[in-house]
Amino acid sequence: MDSNDFKSLVLYYGRLRFYNSMQKTALDGLARFPMQSEFRLFNGIALALGNHMQECIRELNPLKNDSELGFAATMTLIYAHKHCRLMDTDAIDALEQRVEHGGSNLSSGSCYYTAVFLYLVGEFEGALDYIGRSMKIDGNSDHALVLKAWCELSSSAHQPANGKWQSTLEGCIARSNGKNIDASLALVRFFQQRRQFDAALSVINKLSMRFPDISIPLIEKMETQLTALDWDNALETANRVVNMEPFNVAALRTRGMLNIVRESNFKAAAATLQQLLVSVERIEPSNLTLVVEICQLFSRICSRNKELLKLTLRCIEKVNEMNPGDVSILTEIGYQKLLIDNVPDAELAFRSACNVDSTNFDALCGLTLCKLKYRGDLESKQQIQQQLAYLMKLTDYKPEPLVMYMSALLADSKEQEASTVQLLVEAAEIHFKKFNALPYGVEYVCSMNPDFMLDICGELIRHTPAPIKEVYYDLDLGPESLHITLKHSLNILDIVFHSCPGHQGALFLQAKLEFLSGEHSKAISRLQHILNLFGDTFTEAHLLLAQVLVEKKQYFQGLEYLELALAQNFTVRERPMYHLLKGIILKHQQKLSEAHQSFQLALKLVGGMSTVGQRHDYIAPTDNNTITSSDKMTIYIELIYVLREMGDVQGIFESERILQSAIEEFNGTTEMGRLVIAHSQLMLEKCNVTEAINLLSTIKPDQSYYIQAKTHLANIYLKYQKNRNAFSQCFKELVEARPEPRSYLMLGEAYLSIQETDMAIEAYRKACSICPTNALLARKLGRSYVKTHQYTKALKYYHEAIQNPGYSALKLDLAELFLQLKQFQNAADILSDSDKQNV
Repeated sequence: MDSNDFKSLVLYYGRLRFYNSMQKTALDGLARFPMQSEFRLFNGIALALGNHMQECIRELNPLKNDSELGFAATMTLIYAHKHCRLMDTDAIDALEQRVEHGGSNLSSGSCYYTAVFLYLVGEFEGALDYIGRSMKIDGNSDHALVLKAWCELSSSAHQPANGKWQSTLEGCIARSNGKNIDASLALVRFFQQRRQFDAALSVINKLSMRFPDISIPLIEKMETQLTALDWDNALETANRVVNMEPFNVAALRTRGMLNIVRESNFKAAAATLQQLLVSVERIEPSNLTLVVEICQLFSRICSRNKELLKLTLRCIEKVNEMNPGDVSILTEIGYQKLLIDNVPDAELAFRSACNVDSTNFDALCGLTLCKLKYRGDLESKQQIQQQLAYLMKLTDYKPEPLVMYMSALLADSKEQEASTVQLLVEAAEIHFKKFNALPYGVEYVCSMNPDFMLDICGELIRHTPAPIKEVYYDLDLGPESLHITLKHSLNILDIVFHSCPGHQGALFLQAKLEFLSGEHSKAISRLQHILNLFGDTFTEAHLLLAQVLVEKKQYFQGLEYLELALAQNFTVRERPMYHLLKGIILKHQQKLSEAHQSFQLALKLVGGMSTVGQRHDYIAPTDNNTITSSDKMTIYIELIYVLREMGDVQGIFESERILQSAIEEFNGTTEMGRLVIAHSQLMLEKCNVTEAINLLSTIKPDQSYYIQAKTHLANIYLKYQKNRNAFSQCFKELVEARPEPRSYLMLGEAYLSIQETDMAIEAYRKACSICPTNALLARKLGRSYVKTHQYTKALKYYHEAIQNPGYSALKLDLAELFLQLKQFQNAADILSDSDKQNV
């Protein structure tokens, strides 16, 4: 290799932040070409970036008077002095004066080497400025051209919008007879960003033939396959590199990441991580930045797996011992402690970081997160609000996702439900913009931080109203019928699954969303798949599976999964959901006294009443006993109902008191609608129809349970007052307030139930016009014609509808109609045609 090849390798390792490898390559270049002092400069830059400040100062002091390298050496020396534990202010002042006086008459080479330093420290705009000055003096410098390309390719502010860099870089490669490694790698990055992966692989293959003795082409091939989401080939290439070089850091890091994001294979990932950390210690000793980045990567994608977090935390603590007092390391310890739910130790770490730098944004955010982990009094909430205001001031009031997320956690659900959801949605959108422009890879996954994305998703789910089965229909209308929180949660999961298709936490949340969306069969199938993948120790999956089965009234199977959860983890008895589900099952078995005890214990665990009629102080929740406000409302309602079913006077009296307590706690929240519906049912039990109607009439169109309230109200008018006009009026008001397919379906069903067939069909038509691609709605309209004996219209409608490829199911309905009309040959023809299409 010639000197340009060594320079390319130096820059390559610098871009990867492999500073020991960068230094070693610079020293190898200096040994091979002792007259080229730029290798001494590169060595000094590597020492500075690798946190060896004193060695850097000793290496570069003799170079500061060099006409070509002196200015870049001086800039590096200033950087080194400013990052020393004890800063020499006199030396810094003297160096800054040299920069001030010597910066106006620089040569082309001097500007170039200064740009190299600025590029490697991430100051892309400053680097571009010096490159511009260099190229004004010497416009034929390929080195400057390639560095400019790297600056623009690396900076989010300069994403290439056209093919100008392709021709420029290809020209640089051609002028070097195909041997310009740096230009070839820049061209690969260019093609990666434009998602032209075949072109990128073609460049890599040529580079591999030119330089068969180095592993860089294979590493770049692996990165390109990773960017293309070609998981299998990326893993195969990573394994190939590891077989050639067992201590290759880049390949081991990629292999470990793929072990997790593809299939959540935590055992293989833990083994790879241990091998990776040994390799870093051998290949990149003292590269603390690299170690921290690796630990951040694995900790944020591992679904909080205890074994992996144990490894990453132990490693970060070791780094802290080697470099005590580093704010970023102390802050990372705090976040890792939070991931294992060790809030007291996390708070200590964040406080230590704040003691070093009281204005450090990440440390202050961590401290605020710790305070939010506890449910405190009004005074502590005010303190958190002050901290959030200070954090916003630190960011010049620019929207910051983590601050917005914490603001949503703090928001008063009684008054700010809509704004809380909006904060979470905006936090996810802004966070997405931060990494969206990056090519997929290690940096992308680190920036995405799946753990944070799923935290936002979980909080959105917490604000999702409980699904109540409507009286008049049971149709799945797809995403358009979902609550706003579920829609945004699905969007977040789509982003996570795109990058981490096998993420354990995302798979679990997907099952939870399917449950909340009413897709119970899908949820059961997914949860059983999760248990097959990750084993029976996944307690949360057992609990959710039990919850889905109980919702489907499959109580015996639900009890089996509750017992499995308890067998795997005895601490499940500390979770409110366990006792809620057990109570529902016991109530179904008519073991009312035992069910009553289970509901009481569940309410106590979530911070409700310890005994009926007595208020209980709020307890600090943990992730294991925190459930949604919707679940808590379910506990209250079940407790009220079981007390009334017990039948004794004392039980009825207690149910009244619990009802009043629930009204006090949930007044003004979205869950109050459910309580009003339950309260109206109690009024009906007392034969107080007027009060039931008054209660349901208080629920307004902008409230979450308006549809359910209107349905119950309509039912009361029809069943208890035989008032058909009031009955249909409820659904008319529902359509006016919410003109969506669901409302028109309900209106149609209502009209059919009172024999208003023409109006029912009109309602179905409007539902179909709003959502013309929904086959279920089309089927409903066709069957309404048949149900009302309008066979001619039905035949005409079916013949028109089956022309739509998405409506093939309607052929069966048409065949049924032909059979009903005794037109057997027509029925046979339709079924035969349907069979041919399926074939």
